[in-house]
Amino acid sequence: KVTELIDRVQSPNLGVVLDLPGLLYQGNVDQQAWILDYALNHFGERIVAFHLKDLVINDDQITFTRLGQGQLDYQSYMKAVAAFRPGAKVTFEGMPLEDEIASKEILERTE
Repeated sequence: KVTELIDRVQSPNLGVVLDLPGLLYQGNVDQQAWILDYALNHFGERIVAFHLKDLVINDDQITFTRLGQGQLDYQSYMKAVAAFRPGAKVTFEGMPLEDEIASKEILERTE
């Protein structure tokens, strides 16, 4: 759908916010690296920011949480983002403020 939208609008002002955790569910959580690679290759320069949040999946129920408490391989995600676009905008969204603050601190300590 995103590819179709980009093709139809054909405007340099239309960007993509890549939300890898938002694309995951019980059936594909083990394919994070492939999904990220696919998104980077298909949307490339259209990507303007990356959402970052961890997630826990239990019986198709998804709960978003602070980094390091879930199933997202956030270190690999951030390494891929940094290699793809150094200085990329990364946003936290979809979790309580205290989890956003803790996630930011975790990310700052991560190399």
